[in-house]
Amino acid sequence: MSEKSKVKINPTKFQKNLNAACWILFLAFLGYSFLAWQHLPEMIPKHFNGAGIIDAYWSKNHFFFLPIMSAVTYLTISICEFFPQSWNIPQKKGASPLQNERNLSLAYSMVIWLKLECLIVFWLLTHYTVICRNLPVFFLALTMLIICATMGYYIYQMYRKKEGENHDYLH
Repeated sequence: MSEKSKVKINPTKFQKNLNAACWILFLAFLGYSFLAWQHLPEMIPKHFNGAGIIDAYWSKNHFFFLPIMSAVTYLTISICEFFPQSWNIPQKKGASPLQNERNLSLAYSMVIWLKLECLIVFWLLTHYTVICRNLPVFFLALTMLIICATMGYYIYQMYRKKEGENHDYLH
């Protein structure tokens, strides 16, 4: 059996709570979507351009496209959490097993944070579709900044992390 097939994640309490928050937010988002559908006008925004301006409309019968895409994204990321051996995690040459375990924990935290961020983005897109308003002009840039900052922070921590350091409050 190869070393990669033995990979096991031992989630911290914070990681478990963050994952539970994702699950609760996901269920709340689905509830919001079903309740909102009843009050939609016949035509709703289909697409927002890069500046956040609505540039296409379609029938409200297509409204569940966003909740379905959100569910697919959420479930795909959640399933990937069960297969950490498939993750490409940076490892320093000669790193101790403890260092590799910390990198795995950092990667797991990053995945959970990204899942939460994706849920929030889908919820906001759905909400602006429901109220038939343009997105804030900074929406796309801020979304990309937050997602890239999350990945950058955790990748930096994986390369920087030294044995003996404890940053449990971050993951």
